[in-house]
Amino acid sequence: AQAQLTNSVSEQTRAQDNISVFNETKNKVTKLQAKADVLEKIDAKINVANVLAELGFLIDKNIILSKVELSAERIANQKNKKRNARYRPADPGLLGDVRFKVTISGIASEASVVAALICQIEESPYFRQVYPSYSRNTKVRATTGLTVKNLQVT
Repeated sequence: AQAQLTNSVSEQTRAQDNISVFNETKNKVTKLQAKADVLEKIDAKINVANVLAELGFLIDKNIILSKVELSAERIANQKNKKRNARYRPADPGLLGDVRFKVTISGIASEASVVAALICQIEESPYFRQVYPSYSRNTKVRATTGLTVKNLQVT
């Protein structure tokens, strides 16, 4: 009985050590899960390099860009949109669901080149809601005397 009691005490000590290790591991997992949740909220699920590569693929050699601007905008749930606007001040930190607005500006050799670019951007899986901001004919001083088309697409 004495040997059995000694054996039980040592098993109890090992079990308590295992419980302690388990609780430490459980706490670590909980902390890592909390960090993963924060990262999930921050991640906008957009690969900027891929978007720029797509633009590079779509833009014709007859177009010269003067500006490519990427900006993030919060996506508001339609149901909570009014409530958030009335009761919550604007949040300068864009955590959570955001969408990226890509604005490009530049010049093109002809209006048809601009129209073709807009059509290609609309058909691309990387872009939605393509809005041409403005486009106008402008004389550009150059040795060839080309007339170019100013372009801005949002």
